[in-house]
Amino acid sequence: MRDTETHESNHVTTIEQLERDVWPDPGPEATFLIRRCTDLRRKPLAEFTVEDLRIMLGQEIGVPALLARAVQVLLSDPLAEGDYYPGDLLSNVLRLPDSAWPSLRAERQRLATVLAELVASPPSPTLTSSLATRTDCFATPSCGSLVDESAAARLPARCSRGSMPPRSDPR
Repeated sequence: MRDTETHESNHVTTIEQLERDVWPDPGPEATFLIRRCTDLRRKPLAEFTVEDLRIMLGQEIGVPALLARAVQVLLSDPLAEGDYYPGDLLSNVLRLPDSAWPSLRAERQRLATVLAELVASPPSPTLTSSLATRTDCFATPSCGSLVDESAAARLPARCSRGSMPPRSDPR
């Protein structure tokens, strides 16, 4: 085997490899979401789609491995769309707890700037309203919003910590 092949085979490419935690096969009785998340933990990170990022970040699985990748997508397209609606990836990123961001402070600030610009010049009022409704904490700094107070003032505040929908753990 050549050195490059050895190096490539040792290169960490999946969430399972990064976390050094192999989930067992979920079995036929498992829900679609459990099977999908288990499969995505085994998928090479370089092959993740917006929908894959949306699913995993929505379930808070592999956040350290995926958040920087999702932020890069959102910086170029804040309304990047998985399978549901424009901004569905953004919605899940905004719902992540503050503890997900310590190593991404600069990226978080850049994303906040992009979001403030989006709020200031929305592509459509309906879309911005819809996005604010779906993200719950989009406009409320107390919920860890990435949008600064002046931008948040242009959106309806709809969130308190207790109003966030519960997340299901697929394991």
